[in-house]
Amino acid sequence: MEHYGLYIFPPALSQDAHEFRGDLSNFHLHRDFFLRSKENYVVISGSNILSAVDYRDVLREHKTSNADITVVYTKRDLPCNYCRPIRFSEQNRVTAIGSRGYEPSDETFYMETVVLSKNLFVRLVDEAIGRGEYDLLQSIIRSQLNRLHVHGYEYTGTSQVIHSLLSYYRESMLLLEQWGAINDFQHVYTKIKHEPPTRYLPGSTIKNSLVANGCKLEGTATDSILFRGVKVGKHARIKNSIIMQKSVIEEGAVVEYAILDKEVTVKRGQVIRGTAEEPIVIKKQTIV
Repeated sequence: MEHYGLYIFPPALSQDAHEFRGDLSNFHLHRDFFLRSKENYVVISGSNILSAVDYRDVLREHKTSNADITVVYTKRDLPCNYCRPIRFSEQNRVTAIGSRGYEPSDETFYMETVVLSKNLFVRLVDEAIGRGEYDLLQSIIRSQLNRLHVHGYEYTGTSQVIHSLLSYYRESMLLLEQWGAINDFQHVYTKIKHEPPTRYLPGSTIKNSLVANGCKLEGTATDSILFRGVKVGKHARIKNSIIMQKSVIEEGAVVEYAILDKEVTVKRGQVIRGTAEEPIVIKKQTIV
C-alpha cells in the first residue's frame, strides 16, 4: 500500500442489517485490504483489554519459535469472570483456551491478541467462512490447536479488563492511584485539541483528581476525573465521578458516583448521586 495510517471499516451485517454474524465476517468482507497490503503479518487485538503489549516483541518470539499462530496471555492475581483461562504443554505450546469464567486453579489467561502471517490468516478466514463459521477464537484458533503450532507469548505488564459499565468506572478510577496499564506506556499519542490552561478560580478546591486543560473551576472536585473543557460553578461539588469534555456543572449542583458523557449540563442546584457499585450514567448532551 502507498498510504499508511488508521483505517476504519464498516461492519459486515446480514442482509436485514440487524444481525452481526461474527468478527470473521468483517475480515472476509475486507479481505482485499489484507491482500493489497505489503505487510507479511497480521495482529488481531480485542477492544476489552487495556495493556501495553509491545507487538514487536510478540512478532520476534513468533518468528523465533517457528509458530504458525502466536497468542498473547498473562497472569492475573485477581479473579476475572470475563477472562478465558489458557493451557499449555511444553515450550508454551497452547493446548486449550477455556470459556469465560474463573476457577481458583486458573493462573494464565488469554488476552484476545493473536499474531500470524497474512497468507495463513486469509486462508483460515476463507476456510472458516466456507464452512459457515464466523468466530475467530473457535474457528481460527481452537480448531487449529491439533493441526498447527499455536504458541503462547507471556505479557508480564499491567492489564485492565473493561467489559462493563462498572468495570470501566472502576478501572478509570484506578488512574487516581497512579495504577493501571496506561502507566506502562512510555508515550500515549492522542488527537490534539488545543485548549488554554485550566483556570482555578477563587473558591475552587481540587483534591486527588485528574483535570485536563481548558477547564474552568470554581467549585470542588474530589477523587474525580475531569476531561477537557469542563466547567464547574461556584459551590458545585463533584465526587468520585468521571466528567467528560465540555460538560457543565452549574452553581450549587452535586455530582457523586456518576459518569457524565460529553456536553452534559447539570443545572443549578440539581443532585446526581449514584453509588460505587451502581454509578449513574448521563448520556451525551443531556440537560439535567
